Amino acid sequence: MGMNLGIEAEILARPRPTGVERALRLWIEGLAAIPGVEVTAFSRKPVPGLPEGTRSRPVPSRLPLFLWREWALPRALSEEGIDVFLSPVTAFPLRSPVPAVATIHEIPWLEQGVPPPSRRERARVLLALKRADLVLAVSEATAARCRALAGKAGFEPRPIRVVPHGFRPPGFPGPVPPTASRKPLVLGVSAARPRKNPPAWIQAFALAAGEIPEARFILVGPEGKERERLDRLARESGAAGKVFLPGYLPDSDVWDLLSRAAVLLHAPLSEGFGFPPLEALSLGCLPVLSRRGALPEICGEAALYAQEPLTAGSIARVLVRALRDPALRQERLSNAPDVLARRDPSGAALALLQACVDVAASRP
Repeated sequence: MGMNLGIEAEILARPRPTGVERALRLWIEGLAAIPGVEVTAFSRKPVPGLPEGTRSRPVPSRLPLFLWREWALPRALSEEGIDVFLSPVTAFPLRSPVPAVATIHEIPWLEQGVPPPSRRERARVLLALKRADLVLAVSEATAARCRALAGKAGFEPRPIRVVPHGFRPPGFPGPVPPTASRKPLVLGVSAARPRKNPPAWIQAFALAAGEIPEARFILVGPEGKERERLDRLARESGAAGKVFLPGYLPDSDVWDLLSRAAVLLHAPLSEGFGFPPLEALSLGCLPVLSRRGALPEICGEAALYAQEPLTAGSIARVLVRALRDPALRQERLSNAPDVLARRDPSGAALALLQACVDVAASRP
């Protein structure tokens, strides 16, 4: 199965990777390991630390990113003899000389309570659904929302293929403590974006701490004014001294906290995939989730879920159950091996390659 695959790697230059960047590295690593597949990573500047076996192809330009995609990138794709171009995000070169695959991780504004998108964000998603040779959706939930959005806009979308992300458990040193022996420590890992819903997490914890006074909550991620706002909310909610906001932490520190926490609280308004719950499951920490987006699809019976409507009260009720009942945590975590086995990164890479082969064959 020979393939010269081009991938945009611009997002790998970001200093603090999120789930999308981690997923892209796993994609590149998995694809480059398949015999007969050549992976070329395109970017404006060299990207350090590309997975072994990947060829870096900088395309220097002073153009803004969206113009670089349209003017500089298509020429480079032709020069390198690329068979298929894969974008890890919704944006892709409309003038691509080869079949172009766009990736849609989520369409958050279709979920209740999520603010409307910017015109640019909405336009990018609609263009992907109208013009890409293939749209990759990272979950069945995202695929359904893609079809719903196209239907609302009055057009038939381009072909949509569901290719979930792979996941590799963190290389954690030493044994992982059993859930029954863990103190009532709750961990959250999230950027302070409205769709992630962190204010409700803090309010929910404050309600839970009213019933479990020894509980503590560490929310990793928010910084600057958002951290100040959330810290003020914790004080106003009666959880002063019980909520800690350390800001951004490196992966190794997050994994250490997950290995000691009883519960991961992750109750967003929208979620396209969800890496923090999978990391939690791999380290013996029970995810307490919302039923939004792909979360039930990804974690199945290895988690507990807040009921709709999603409020601080509904999150708090399930959080109290999880913290009070070690046997319940253990019962749900017994499903973790099956959940994690379905996210094998090599299998995800093979599914992605097959999607690219199919789209290459579909264009005359």
